[in-house]
Amino acid sequence: MFLRLAGPCRLALLMGLCLAAVQATDAALPRAQGTLKLSVIAPDPSSIGDRLSLDVSFRGGAVEAVEVYLDGALAAKRQLATVQTHGVMTFVLDTTLLTEGDHDLLIKAFDPDGNPVTAPARIRIPGQDLSAPVRIAYPLNGVQVSGTVPIRVKVDSELQRQRPYVTFFINKELKVLRNYPPYEYNWDTTAYANGWHTVEAWTQSPDMAAPYKSRPINVNVNNAGGMTRRQTTVEDLRTTDTPRTTATTPAPAKPKPGGEPARAIVLTPDPDAGAAPASVA
Repeated sequence: MFLRLAGPCRLALLMGLCLAAVQATDAALPRAQGTLKLSVIAPDPSSIGDRLSLDVSFRGGAVEAVEVYLDGALAAKRQLATVQTHGVMTFVLDTTLLTEGDHDLLIKAFDPDGNPVTAPARIRIPGQDLSAPVRIAYPLNGVQVSGTVPIRVKVDSELQRQRPYVTFFINKELKVLRNYPPYEYNWDTTAYANGWHTVEAWTQSPDMAAPYKSRPINVNVNNAGGMTRRQTTVEDLRTTDTPRTTATTPAPAKPKPGGEPARAIVLTPDPDAGAAPASVA
């Protein structure tokens, strides 16, 4: 049985059915992913030592992996066990090889499809503490060196009046000791392999129980050709075993033709010298 509706009622019914269909279709479709937002919390320069902690927060989109680039080079990477849409990740970076001053950071977050979202940042590496009792004034940390490098050490003026001893170390190895200014050591880097090396200086006066130690610096030695170490052993490149020599007992001497006996060596003891002289029979 059908009911005949008036014009206005029929129009209202049709509009209601269309609205319900649109709502059902909207509920069936997945929601579009929101825009991923990154923020970086850089540490205060005064709190930076040999390492720094970098906090990266993300929200608004799915994240599967995060990478940290320092001065254009990949410094750290974190792969998430499960995809997350918000959170905070902490990265610990080594600063012992960085020069003082500003350094650029770039954070990359990847969604499950590999699409990246980036956020730039900058950190400042503080210089040396000028009030330290002893410090290495030259070379600076993180620089590249070659040839003969003068290592210059500054000692506090009050401590210098006590005529302290200043000891220079390369890679924890004592190189030279000075007890008068200028406190310098000419380091021949050509005797070292190319790469990173650590320089330290200690100072101690006669009445001090323990020395003052400078903050170590790291420098990158880069000499043309690098250092060549002398080869002290020669590797045996033969693939087969060396033939063994078997000792054989010589055959007895045969008599000469004509009945002449063959000569034989006879050893007779010497009662005076205790030696055994050889005689020919």
